[in-house]
Amino acid sequence: MCERGTAILPGVIKYVAAVNAKTYTDPGNKSFSTICQEIKDLLLPVKLATFLSIAKLLQPFLVTFQTDAPMCPFLHGELVKVMKSIMERFIKPDVLSNARNLLSVDVTDDKNLCTYAKVDIGFSANKLLKELVSGKKVSDRQVMEFRMETRSFLQAVMKQLLL
Repeated sequence: MCERGTAILPGVIKYVAAVNAKTYTDPGNKSFSTICQEIKDLLLPVKLATFLSIAKLLQPFLVTFQTDAPMCPFLHGELVKVMKSIMERFIKPDVLSNARNLLSVDVTDDKNLCTYAKVDIGFSANKLLKELVSGKKVSDRQVMEFRMETRSFLQAVMKQLLL
């Protein structure tokens, strides 16, 4: 779904511009007004790319375990892989390498977290973000806020997995 959203985003932007130019009539519904509001965010493509990279990380696990077959013996190993992949995106490498196990890493402790600049948002998102920064379309503050939001999201995902 996110891939499709990324693919149709340029067309949606053109449609909204055409509605604003009175070429098409305004649908006048809540969905359209939400879309109008969200496409104003210059970081929207970056946010979609980041979400897509995290979703691609989680999808194999979800697909594997959505079955009636007895998969419980494989759950631990696969869950550890997923958790480690997520943690590598926002936890300092030395904290992960020195940890006895992943459960001993406190994902809420600031001293265990990477700085906002080192949060892994994914290759595509990084490329898009660099283009926006080099074109001076977004400020350093916006980049910092986005990376901090991404780190908070990854922390929330880990908290759910650790429950």
